[in-house]
This record gives sequence, structure tokens and C-alpha cells, in this order.
Amino acid sequence: HGKGSRQRLVPLGGAARRALAAYLERGRPALLRRGDPGRLFLNHRGRPLSRQGLWTLVRGYARRAGLRRAFPHALRHSFASHLLEGGAAVVAPPPA
Repeated sequence: HGKGSRQRLVPLGGAARRALAAYLERGRPALLRRGDPGRLFLNHRGRPLSRQGLWTLVRGYARRAGLRRAFPHALRHSFASHLLEGGAAVVAPPPA
């Protein structure tokens, strides 16, 4: 759920589905420590991945790729732009 408790749908391509399946089969179980916290993505301590933790990961991978400035919100905008360029429809949220 996103802002205002609205349900968010994320389209996944084949490569993303395969990566998510591999994470769910091998990666996530290896991260679990005590009980399942009920979140999809976990940090190295087995706790839910926070937005700050995601920011740190994105920044680290960007630096390794030689990028000086990168942040998760830019990825969101890039993803949306690529979807639109690929012919995806923009769907307005349902009225509250």
C-alpha cells in the first residue's frame, strides 16, 4: 500500500519475475532470522528493509557503476517514463 493507504500495483517483466522467484526461493529464506516479519524485502539482519536501507543500497550500487548521484525516487520516475514510452496506459487512482 502506498500513500493514503492506496493499493499500488507494479508491473513485472519476465526478468524481474525470475529474479523475484529466485529471491523468494533462495535469498529471502537465507535472510530470515526469528519468525517472518511479513514483508517482502529483508535487510541483512532479517528485518524489513527500510526506505533508508534501500537508499543506502541504491547509492552503493550507483557508486560502483560510476554514478555520482542516484536515489530511489529517480528510479521510480525512470521506470514510469520507460513504461509510458513502451505504450503503457496511465491509470488514475480511484476516487477516495
